[in-house]
Amino acid sequence: MGVMNRWTLLMIILVVPSCYASDYGHSAFLLKLSNDTYNYLLDADKGNGLPENWYDYFGWGDYCSPEEAGFYMLSHVGAAEDGLISNNTAKRRIEETLNTLRDLPQNQSFYYRYYNTKSLVPTNDTELPSIGNAMLAASLMTVEMWADENNFNGISDNCSEIVEMMDFAIFYNSSSNLFYHDLSKSNSWDYYSSDGRLLSFVAYAVGDITESEFRNNLRNFIQPSLYYNATNDTTKESASGPNDILVSKTSWDGSMFTYIVPALFIKEHETSYQDESINPAVYAQMVYANRSCFRLNGKTVWGISDAYEADGDYCSEYCGAPPTAAHKLDKDNNPYQVCPGLVTPHASALALVSDYSNNATENLITLSQQTGLYDSAYGFKDSINVNTGIVTNRVVTLDQEWIFLALMNKSNGTLWKYFYQKPGVIAAHDVMYPTVSQSSDYTV
Repeated sequence: MGVMNRWTLLMIILVVPSCYASDYGHSAFLLKLSNDTYNYLLDADKGNGLPENWYDYFGWGDYCSPEEAGFYMLSHVGAAEDGLISNNTAKRRIEETLNTLRDLPQNQSFYYRYYNTKSLVPTNDTELPSIGNAMLAASLMTVEMWADENNFNGISDNCSEIVEMMDFAIFYNSSSNLFYHDLSKSNSWDYYSSDGRLLSFVAYAVGDITESEFRNNLRNFIQPSLYYNATNDTTKESASGPNDILVSKTSWDGSMFTYIVPALFIKEHETSYQDESINPAVYAQMVYANRSCFRLNGKTVWGISDAYEADGDYCSEYCGAPPTAAHKLDKDNNPYQVCPGLVTPHASALALVSDYSNNATENLITLSQQTGLYDSAYGFKDSINVNTGIVTNRVVTLDQEWIFLALMNKSNGTLWKYFYQKPGVIAAHDVMYPTVSQSSDYTV
């Protein structure tokens, strides 16, 4: 037998770790992670159903976004479905959030970017985020169907009423066929691989835009297909060799959340988008981390997405992994990461819904064993810089919600199960993904 090709060897190292924990070990860890993460979310709620934005051991960030409120309600549904709490407990906690939501100041039935969790007034009364409201709407649609199944008619009616009052058409630009970020109309959701595609999906699912407008929107997204050549760490529009990693519909900055957060609701695991975008993007992150020597206790760790640094600053824009449109178009030749070495657990938790679920679990286990990164009561802190070994003290509510909901989807498909009981959701899926993927080259 000849010498093994180094790329083949790298694939084996990354995809089939030699020291895989047992299935039981994986299950036990993920159960603990679920419990600890949910415990954090409960403690972040100071009594009115709105979770605080973050915690840093000195205090709480006393503001909340509409999407955080929506995901918080979903966490109770997931906890009930997974047997962590009873349906009646979930009902009571969801009602607290709904009661608060109904009384919050709004503009044209949309919620502002953030609300102070003590005074319940907007922290900025001019910004109405389209995606934050779309994520809230998707959450309410999911909660509504769970409530219907459990005969919690009051919850179902309240969820339906809030969504029906929203009209996402006010964010739609009929000239560009794109949705605005907010009503300032200065920026649009222009990349397919961004959380903005969930906005388009929801707007059509609830009947606020026509099928023609939805199709035009999907066509007008920027959808670059780019290759990552790990040999020389470059992003190219064409392949330079057989081992280049091709990602279709590449995102702007390569953050994991841009690829996967919409897939918490949309069944993209059944589509070519998983095969051609999500899976190779996850794989590229693993290769990039290995090439960059991102190691903890001798093991490669990965998971790159916007996150808080040790000093409390938020690292975004170019805080991704290859291939990225930003890096390809960047005349200043900036690195892929503006915070080199920053790894966040929520990135690999989101990858639990990809075909690299086992790798993601192994990675989370390795991260949890790093001193200071895992809180025994609250789960993961937001990041570690593997180049410096410094862990941030910040625990971030939105990222904790993503972790928990990804775990719930991995466990029993909770969000997909209820979201797809809405007829409009099925119609939107059939337009966005008319054919179902039959196979994947990335299955592990």
